[in-house]
Amino acid sequence: MTGAVRRGDLNQSKFLVVEDHEPFGRSLQFLLRPYGGAVVAGSTADAMCHVDAAADWRGFVVDVMLPDGNGLDVLQAFREAGADAPAIVTSGHLLEDEETLRRAFRLKAAAVPKPFGAIELVGFLNDVAQHERRNQTFAEAVEVHAAIWRLRWGLSPGEAEVLSRSAQGQSREQIARARGVSELTVKTQVSCLLEKTSDPTLPDAVARLLREVAGKP
Repeated sequence: MTGAVRRGDLNQSKFLVVEDHEPFGRSLQFLLRPYGGAVVAGSTADAMCHVDAAADWRGFVVDVMLPDGNGLDVLQAFREAGADAPAIVTSGHLLEDEETLRRAFRLKAAAVPKPFGAIELVGFLNDVAQHERRNQTFAEAVEVHAAIWRLRWGLSPGEAEVLSRSAQGQSREQIARARGVSELTVKTQVSCLLEKTSDPTLPDAVARLLREVAGKP
């Protein structure tokens, strides 16, 4: 990943990833894309000067130690432009730097030390879901939380879609028809889903998902 900004569909709501370690930056983009929206990525503070800070941002993941500056300065610029979406700031020695921790708190950002992966992102994505709940339809909220479950439990795209459609009241027959697959395929995906989430039945999994949608996990 170079200093240049890599943009998704700029008409969508977006995540911003600022990370100068290319493999880790690609991993973050891979983990965030299934959650919906676009991912705008860059690796330098200078590249962020060319990004619209007042755009529709869903969340920020920002490395503190950038080659040409401090990632907290980048986040502060977005905050001053009115972007109040949830944020993570990260660094390999983050927990040893008291001033960085204090500044992250003032910028309303979670401090997450490197390395981290899908498990650590679940809390961030839950914060994003809570932040967006006021402006979401029921279907959108269900899809967001099904995407979080995909990350949390390692669900396949098909398993997450079965969960989402079930939570929206569709029968297995309706799900199979809408997805263009057999009911046997849906049944197999339900079994795999339940094995991963440890729910005894699909209605149990759906009930748990809907509690999370309602903000009552």
